[in-house]
Amino acid sequence: MKFFFFLAVSLYFSNGLLSQEIDAILSKKYSKLELEQIKQNEIVKFELISYATKNACYVIDSPKGKDVSNFGTIVLDSFKNINYLDLGLSIIENQNQYFRIEGTNQLLVVKSTWVLNYEISKK
Repeated sequence: MKFFFFLAVSLYFSNGLLSQEIDAILSKKYSKLELEQIKQNEIVKFELISYATKNACYVIDSPKGKDVSNFGTIVLDSFKNINYLDLGLSIIENQNQYFRIEGTNQLLVVKSTWVLNYEISKK
């Protein structure tokens, strides 16, 4: 019985810490009031933007033979925990975005809301 109580309390607090972490990340784009309104009135949007903080970006090798010269260039300090908000980027509704990573032969991909919603629906 003590184990189940401990597990329940642990899950409650870990969920609260995760929520605080997400709020801190999202505060780079949204005010506290905006976040509260989104949480209360647009739960699907909140789920999307929360999921996107950890899952919207990934890095790929630049495709051989494909002209990527018209893609914008971006500087990445680290390839770990890439967050589109830290980079000052936004997510576009129906189109993935591609950026050349300065000093490499790689691309940063920012998923569209369509892709992110699809991934969420498969969870």
